[in-house]
Amino acid sequence: MTRGLPFCLALFVAAVACASPPAGTPPACNQNPWECPTGQNCWPESTSTFGCVTAGSGAAGSQCLDVVGTASCVAGFGCYQQSSASMGVCVAYCDSQHPCSSGTCTAATLSCDGSSGPCPSISECVP
Repeated sequence: MTRGLPFCLALFVAAVACASPPAGTPPACNQNPWECPTGQNCWPESTSTFGCVTAGSGAAGSQCLDVVGTASCVAGFGCYQQSSASMGVCVAYCDSQHPCSSGTCTAATLSCDGSSGPCPSISECVP
């Protein structure tokens, strides 16, 4: 997290507000990662979008790879992988209604070019 394309998560990560979707378009799952259907996980589909993809098998604390389009963690978990690390760790998604049992709820932001507004982010319980 070189770590592939998805998250630009570093010690200086800051929360980024997501732009409102066009009328009639449901919000991206990064705004509520628990809304994905059973067996799916909210994960980066590209460097600029999140989507519900088939969930991986990595539970909390498992090693993971942060790869676009391929979730390596179970539903409700993201892969916290620093840019200098070869592997990451599965950590829970969080928000005000789903607080972290350990760690700090921190925004992980996609590495999009920003040409169409702020890059989307999702909140994870960072150790």
